[in-house]
Amino acid sequence: MYPYVRCLFCETGYEERVIRLIEASDGCCGLFPRKIKRIFRAGKWTEELKALLPGYVFLFSETETPVERLLQTEHVLRVLRYDGEPDGYLKGTDRELADMLLRQGGVVGVLEAVKIGSWIEITDGLLKQYHGKVVRMDRRKRMALIQLDIVGHANQVWLSYECIEPLANQKEQTLSELSEAQASPEEIRQRDE
Repeated sequence: MYPYVRCLFCETGYEERVIRLIEASDGCCGLFPRKIKRIFRAGKWTEELKALLPGYVFLFSETETPVERLLQTEHVLRVLRYDGEPDGYLKGTDRELADMLLRQGGVVGVLEAVKIGSWIEITDGLLKQYHGKVVRMDRRKRMALIQLDIVGHANQVWLSYECIEPLANQKEQTLSELSEAQASPEEIRQRDE
């Protein structure tokens, strides 16, 4: 793993150019995250590679790179930073997200979901590893709108999902978790006695 990780915001459409410029001058490893998007076209589902977070580039490096040098790079708008931290190195869940994207080659695949009655629960992928929040789902297009927070900036991204069949015990466990979440504290106490 790289000791220094940053997230840059640049002009949309120039992400790969920014990576090439910075890799050539500073020896960093750049990553422009992408997603696999399923599209129903001509009677069948096809997969295309699309931008996960347009305008965002992650930089991984072995040495510190001055913020000023990064900001001088053509098409870079800003280095994302936490309040009161001038260097902008990622930490916590932001760092975990960047490391996960690096391990996956920068590509977020199709999420796995389980259909339980009228519910669809995302059980794999970005939500499981990074705790993204499902904001909305489009069942016809098999897409879920996921909210991710990166350095305090809320980003919503549409990700493809695929329903898989749960094992019998997984279905029962998930149903009991759903009924538990809908039960009042008094009902839970009575069941536990």
